[in-house]
Amino acid sequence: MGGSMMKTTQFISTVAVWVVGLSWVASAAPTLTIQQGSYQYGQGGEFMAVVNTAGLPGHPAGSSFQTFCVEHNEYLSFGGTYYVVVNTGAVNGGVGGQLPDNPHFDPLDPRTAWLYDQFVKGTLPGYFDNPNGRQNSAGALQNAIWFIENEITEQPVGLAKTFYDMADTSGSKGIGHIRVLNMYNDAALTSNAQDLLVAMPAPAGLLLAGIGTALVGALRRRAL
Repeated sequence: MGGSMMKTTQFISTVAVWVVGLSWVASAAPTLTIQQGSYQYGQGGEFMAVVNTAGLPGHPAGSSFQTFCVEHNEYLSFGGTYYVVVNTGAVNGGVGGQLPDNPHFDPLDPRTAWLYDQFVKGTLPGYFDNPNGRQNSAGALQNAIWFIENEITEQPVGLAKTFYDMADTSGSKGIGHIRVLNMYNDAALTSNAQDLLVAMPAPAGLLLAGIGTALVGALRRRAL
């Protein structure tokens, strides 16, 4: 009896600590402010994401990075501040690409990850030396990403097709250190906005990000 009660007490204590941890993760979700940036084109990137608070691995508070949309029919506002969760795909929106057994999740395509990785490294052929300007490159890359992610059906042309063809023949089998930032309008993570691309450190940072994402996801499921 005594042993059973001790195990029960330990279990309850563990659950209590876990719930407190979940609450901490949710309340500590990092925030970004999205700026138009110098090369933004049309309805897509390049956007500039300014990191406001600590908690995004590899991107300390006060830093910034250039990014692109994953979804086509989700939106953001320039100057708007969003709570973000690191994930391996988009959530609760978009036009196509969702898993049949989980219509609320759209995994990131390895080809998109390859393109963004090349962009971040500054090695994407034809992007930074485009005679038509970097804004033209930004629009082409955004359209290539949307096409790969099944968000638009128009066949890419020109530079967008060049980017698509490079990604399609890259042989990329995984998303590596590229992740998706699920953005929310509120700290409770209930009102979703656009999903953006981000490069994360590897491997330790990715492990921490994965733990945080799992905990936040569990908290949101408990709230439903």
